[in-house]
Amino acid sequence: GRKWHLKMYLLLTSNADGGEEGGHEWRLYAHEDAFLCISSKPWSAENVEHEVQVTTRRTDRISPKISSALGDSSVYDKIMAQCRNIVNVVVRRAIDGGNLQGRGGQKQFEIFSCDFMFSAGDGNIGEAYLIEFNFSPVLYDPHANQQLTTAGLKLYDREYREKGEGAEINDHGMLSEAVSIVFRSSRPRGWRLLDPPRG
Repeated sequence: GRKWHLKMYLLLTSNADGGEEGGHEWRLYAHEDAFLCISSKPWSAENVEHEVQVTTRRTDRISPKISSALGDSSVYDKIMAQCRNIVNVVVRRAIDGGNLQGRGGQKQFEIFSCDFMFSAGDGNIGEAYLIEFNFSPVLYDPHANQQLTTAGLKLYDREYREKGEGAEINDHGMLSEAVSIVFRSSRPRGWRLLDPPRG
């Protein structure tokens, strides 16, 4: 088999609620699309090549539409439910512990990603384990005047130029939807509002 992990994207917003204690209204969203990051060569404990051990680039998109098209959305539903629950708990703890603080009178937002690995369970995907949060995720928007500063961005750009809107990695829609939520108070499309973190 090959080494892999799952990457999902989150949007956290903070608005001053106008209360006397300077409280904030926090909202946490998870995007419905997630990505598998799969090594390009089969895994081996003895082989320390980059292509065997490193899984930083997104390779495959998973989404409700793709799962439905395959005729079984149960695996998608199971893994995404686990991941959403975990990140909601972690963000709540960060807010309650004062590790995330809003600024008075300001609207703030952050798009970040998180990575998960899974245990094996009777031939199926088992329990999710959070690896890390990434607060500088590599996002590719072919409609933006974006500098291609990493090997991953260059690869995504090359694939987009070859396949157009059918390319696997295209974050334009996700970013546009996030901006609409933050600045236009639009109804979330593609983003799921999780249980409101406490503030």
